[in-house]
Amino acid sequence: LSCRRARITMEGNEDQIDGSESLPPELWFNVFKFMSIPCLVKCRLVCRLFDELADSEKLWELSCRRDFIEDSVWFPSTLPSKKARLELNVKREGKDKQKENEEEEVPFNVILGWDDENEEIPDASYGCEFIDIEDWDKKDSKKNWKQTYREMLNLDFEGIYIYWLKVSSDLIPNIVKYPITIAQASPAPFQWEKSPKPRWVLGHGAAPWGHFEILGIQMGNYLGVVYRYGDFPFSTASLYQFRPKGIAEAVWTSEWKYSSGFGLCSEQEMSTNQVWSLMRPVSLELDDRNKVAERLYGNWKVELNLEESSIEDVVTRFHFVIAKGDRRQPLGGFVASTSLDTDMLGVCWGSIVNFSTMIIRGLEESQRMVDFVFIGKLIESKDHKRIVGNVVVQDNSKVVEGKFKATLISE
Repeated sequence: LSCRRARITMEGNEDQIDGSESLPPELWFNVFKFMSIPCLVKCRLVCRLFDELADSEKLWELSCRRDFIEDSVWFPSTLPSKKARLELNVKREGKDKQKENEEEEVPFNVILGWDDENEEIPDASYGCEFIDIEDWDKKDSKKNWKQTYREMLNLDFEGIYIYWLKVSSDLIPNIVKYPITIAQASPAPFQWEKSPKPRWVLGHGAAPWGHFEILGIQMGNYLGVVYRYGDFPFSTASLYQFRPKGIAEAVWTSEWKYSSGFGLCSEQEMSTNQVWSLMRPVSLELDDRNKVAERLYGNWKVELNLEESSIEDVVTRFHFVIAKGDRRQPLGGFVASTSLDTDMLGVCWGSIVNFSTMIIRGLEESQRMVDFVFIGKLIESKDHKRIVGNVVVQDNSKVVEGKFKATLISE
């Protein structure tokens, strides 16, 4: 559909009829919902009907769910006001009861690491002034969907965070606390007239077991990252779900002893009770995440559409296989074999999937490492499965972002 003003000249008559009148509004709406945002902005200039349709709440809601994810804590509340108030009261009552139980017993301690004698170093900040997390997950009922679309595109997660990590095994019985830094390496601010580019991030952290570098790619309020440890030959893939008030939940899977777990990220300090009250719901969803991982079993074909070609000989097509025998991780994590002669590490959260792989090329004296980090959403229909989303590729100091599509070839 062209976004120019369409005019129809009737034979033998100088009158001109607006092209929008040739179809009823509901049919134009069905056309508009497949358009990109830049095209919608141009269509608003055609006529009054097109302006009203392109500005409708339902259309912007569909665009948010299409271009980002199906559901998000950043989306406006779609509940009727009375029902929303009732649900909020029930949630508050549940929080009060949960708070009473948590005050009685928190199953973990928070530690900063281990000393030279392998004794745990407790977190000495307990008892300080902490943030108020009341209604931290409450949705904004006054925000509209057009504002939400712009907000999702401009979410900026840059900052210094405190990270609380829990390993879902007996390897490390307590929660480990350490800092991480995320530096936003995003393109220019979004403009309605241009198609948005994926946002990628770089960062670093200092865990008790070593320093690591972060490479990640964003989709809505989710951030998929891979950690590379310089002194250790293993990687860790993680999915962050960022919420308002500078809080993010995380799930991760690692090549280190095939471990996995969950965590919490915050820009401000929190008590042990607050940390566990936010981490506990994540721990209760472990079985659901494993069920999602089972939906990924099969042979997949990946195609990349990169914004630039500044990285030489970058692979844009390859296959990977996720099999039942390869799923050695809880929490929806997986390790897959690829046609690139390397394994791929991944983790899923609901319908959101994060996976990464590293290719090592060249001779021993001049090895070349290329990192791929993907974040996408699983789309299922009766006949096929797809994962679509964003990808970032790093080759030494060069970084390039783009889109990708993975199609299930056979189960």
